[in-house]
Amino acid sequence: MTDISVACSLSAPPGLIGLPVTSPPTPARLETIIIPAVSVIYDGQAISDMPGYADMIAPANFTSNKGTISDVSVTFTGDATNATAPLAEDTVAGFRINVTDSAGNSAVFDAGTTIVDFAVRVISAVGNEALIERNPMATSGLYPLDMSGSDAPYNGTYMLDLAEYITRPVILATVPVSGDAAVGEVLNAIPALAASEGVNGVETRAYQWYRFRTNTENIGDRVPIQGAVAASYTAEAADEGYTLLRGEVVSDSLGTSREALNTGIDIPASAVIYTDTFVGPDNTPLTAHQTDTGQNWINVGVGTTPPLLDAGRLFPNKSSGGSEFYALDGVSLTDCEVAADILTGTFGAGLGLIARVQGTGSSRNSYYARLNKAQNRIQLYRVVNGNTTSLGSAIPDPAEDNASYRLVLRCVGSTIEVDWNGSTVISATSTHITGPGSVGIGHYRANTIRWDNFSAGAI
Repeated sequence: MTDISVACSLSAPPGLIGLPVTSPPTPARLETIIIPAVSVIYDGQAISDMPGYADMIAPANFTSNKGTISDVSVTFTGDATNATAPLAEDTVAGFRINVTDSAGNSAVFDAGTTIVDFAVRVISAVGNEALIERNPMATSGLYPLDMSGSDAPYNGTYMLDLAEYITRPVILATVPVSGDAAVGEVLNAIPALAASEGVNGVETRAYQWYRFRTNTENIGDRVPIQGAVAASYTAEAADEGYTLLRGEVVSDSLGTSREALNTGIDIPASAVIYTDTFVGPDNTPLTAHQTDTGQNWINVGVGTTPPLLDAGRLFPNKSSGGSEFYALDGVSLTDCEVAADILTGTFGAGLGLIARVQGTGSSRNSYYARLNKAQNRIQLYRVVNGNTTSLGSAIPDPAEDNASYRLVLRCVGSTIEVDWNGSTVISATSTHITGPGSVGIGHYRANTIRWDNFSAGAI
């Protein structure tokens, strides 16, 4: 038998030898890391108030396999016109995100739409209590409460913090304390506007009055006034120089609110005025005389010739030599005004007033204002450790002989002023003597000029 073998071979068709095999191109693919979706939007909120909205539209939230993200824009659907426009209850709102990459590829991501729901709404607002309906799904955020048409003075719009409201009653507004700011006057304030999630609303209100020093403290330094736990309070003498305010605590079945404080009222300190009309036996030395208000005069200078009382006035009693200075013993004022009538006499010497007097003799500090009749000018000095420095001078209308003029020295903070005959003629700034100190008189020679109707007090 003859063996027969058959061999077959397959060859590529002519013209296809050596050509590569190619794959179809990869399509562009734009994807989002956070899928855009509209969540709950409440009445008064906007699209931008949705949780995560800023991340959903951020360029970093998108990727492309063909290049970098070059543009992200947002269009709004339904009743939404932009990201921040407040939306009303029962309106429809949504948005779409349009994304483009650097290769020109684009895609649209539709977040859908939602119906705007309510968070809270006012059922009624009468007097000092607001009844509110809350959407059970709304548990946080600030929402406006429109009280239009409610009783004055709470006819307005107030912000409600839902997170606080669902755990305790809230006080939405208070009014300032009312009444005359004076000892013996009754102070009061209407109850605060409050709202509660409790089944019975606001159940109780409690009060506490406080005080703090008007000039040196703030509301954080307040202390309770013992026994002052009623809605009203009658200001007492002990309240002078203090700010008074009322605290109100609102309670319900859920808990107790944070205390709300009414805007306070300042009870001014009574102005203590020291006066001397220099009534007494003629030729009585000033150091042996008491003022009308019971103060003694003491020597605070280096001279030893005290002025004398004369016909209900005080004259310097010194026609030659240096200056004399006398001040009220035990008086201590910082911001103050010192004044006296100056009877000019006929002799050209100096007569005036001192304030913020500290120390005596060559260690004395004070401000000193005087009429220099010899030069017909008003002068202001500071005296520090006995050394005198001019702070200013003025030439008013000439002081006539035997005429009466009112001289005033005023110290308020670093401002030192001198008035002559009803007008401010010198105003200077000095921080050398900040007080407190006494007040009094000073002169240089002057045996015909007189003082009368001396007064001094805090301002």
